[in-house]
Amino acid sequence: MVRQGKIFEAQPGQNGSARLTFTAERPDGAATFTSADTAQFVKGRQGSFTVTTDDPTAKVRLDPATPLPAGLSFQDKGDGTAIISGTSQAATGDKPADVTVSADNGQGAVTQTLHIAVVESDAPVFTSADKTTFTEGNAGTFTVTTKSSPTAHLTLDPATPLPAGLSFQDKGDGTAVISGTPATGTHTQPADMKVIADNGGTATTQTLHITVTPPAPAFTSSDTTSFLQGKPGSFTITTKADPTAKLSLDPQANQLTQGLTFTDNKNGTATISGTPATGTGGLPYDVKVIADNGTTTTQTLHIQIGI
Repeated sequence: MVRQGKIFEAQPGQNGSARLTFTAERPDGAATFTSADTAQFVKGRQGSFTVTTDDPTAKVRLDPATPLPAGLSFQDKGDGTAIISGTSQAATGDKPADVTVSADNGQGAVTQTLHIAVVESDAPVFTSADKTTFTEGNAGTFTVTTKSSPTAHLTLDPATPLPAGLSFQDKGDGTAVISGTPATGTHTQPADMKVIADNGGTATTQTLHITVTPPAPAFTSSDTTSFLQGKPGSFTITTKADPTAKLSLDPQANQLTQGLTFTDNKNGTATISGTPATGTGGLPYDVKVIADNGTTTTQTLHIQIGI
């Protein structure tokens, strides 16, 4: 008895091409390989690969006519699996080593061609910036990227934890993402993180400087006020911010009308005061006020000068 496997057919194609087809058959009741038919090792680095089948009674053997790359050994575990392990001594280059593995459970033997590549280890190189900024209370992300052969696995040194609210995730493709919302108070704690890129042969470490800026200041006073021409008056601008914001007028925007002055009180407030000059009455003025505590917020303040 045979059990039919994958069927391929030969059919005409375009430009005289054809699709080649082959029918694979194996004895009914024979074991099946369940592990991949490719394995990768890094030159000079200890590694292992497990050959698995669906039958724990199968004896798994290596065909002596297809030897393993130097430095590797083959061991049947006696449970339908085998281990290829060791320290590869030489790279296989562009052409992997093809070895033949068999599995025999007494009802029939099957074979698998296993393609083993031994690659040179180039030290991973970080290609992303070594500094990034998040804002406290705001969601953000930063992607760490590397260039490496083989692809590097990225981890964070546990001795240098991220600011509270942020997390680190290796994407498995030579990149990792730092994301989340920095918790309250993290802007007072500059963080230097150590990211490790390891490609199985060589590891590289980068110090990543993470700055968490404080939440943006909020204006708590009105965005409109009025003065009378020729009459003294004042208006107080107020903000809420931690740390306290410095207040100023945007020098690139309109300035105060003649007779009025702007004073930063250095406590998160500022005062516009004075006596609007003759001829300024009846006109509206818009000025831009900047509140800066490490993060900047701008408010347009509408000033009406009455007559």
